[in-house]
Amino acid sequence: MADPRLNRLRCENGEWRTRSDFSNNQLARYDQALRNHKATPAKTGIRCTEHINKQAVELKCQGPCGRWREMRFFSRSTRRNGKDVSFSPRPRFARPHF
Repeated sequence: MADPRLNRLRCENGEWRTRSDFSNNQLARYDQALRNHKATPAKTGIRCTEHINKQAVELKCQGPCGRWREMRFFSRSTRRNGKDVSFSPRPRFARPHF
């Protein structure tokens, strides 16, 4: 009997899904990356049909922290370019002393 875990792929949102939960285009993209040794079932680079139509509200920092952060932490140009997506903590402004 085949192991049911072999039929599961991890969505970009971190959820494990069956292959039937992905579109044919997404699966073709994954299969090509798998052939080129650039993907694994845990790191697919594709989104399931439930999440593909939703607007992104968070991005994963590609910097040293690797955390998922809200979009407001990333500059517009960083979000648009999509390369080297990393955020820098907002500067803390000194409060005026009264």
